[in-house]
Amino acid sequence: MSRLRQFAAYTRKVFHLDRLAARITDTRPNPVIPTQRVWWNLWVGAVCKVPSFFQLESETRRRPWRRTFGAPPPRRARFRGGRLSRR
Repeated sequence: MSRLRQFAAYTRKVFHLDRLAARITDTRPNPVIPTQRVWWNLWVGAVCKVPSFFQLESETRRRPWRRTFGAPPPRRARFRGGRLSRR
């Protein structure tokens, strides 16, 4: 078991963060990525001291991270000419 998976299991067991994350909502009508998944990734990124969102994006693409949080790799987004485009 990876350290990331151990850490996630510990926080779920001791602090019940999965229940807290399940109660977080937002106003997006049909989100592609669920709010709970976004929250977990940002929270673990902060705990692991990931210095930027770009590095966090590359970390979340790694197989252990996806396996731990049950997430498919997110689509990449780029800013081109002031607009957000998807690849």
